[in-house]
Amino acid sequence: MKMRWYIQTGLLIIALLLGAMGGIQYMNEQLGISAPAPLSKEEFVKKESITQLQPNVLELTEKQHTSENGRHENFFSEAAIASASGLEELTRNVLSALVNAIEGLNGREKESETQL
Repeated sequence: MKMRWYIQTGLLIIALLLGAMGGIQYMNEQLGISAPAPLSKEEFVKKESITQLQPNVLELTEKQHTSENGRHENFFSEAAIASASGLEELTRNVLSALVNAIEGLNGREKESETQL
């Protein structure tokens, strides 16, 4: 009974999301914004001149120096790196334990012991 409710709820959510996407597409077509407007020559020249600006060399060398040191001055960067490395180690340990358990169920552990 519970599984049936989960399936029905999932199908309802998918139907609502598809309906919302279809409605957005329909409104975009009605408003005429489904196709991008062509780029005028003036806008193209402005964008081209912006990309040709030379970046500040001092700022780039300073950023390169801080990145070479490997020190992150941002708390969120340090927290993300610490949590990512911890999660990676946890995942590797869980997968290793899972592989060992599966090999144990298949009897490979006994075969490897007899070969030694």
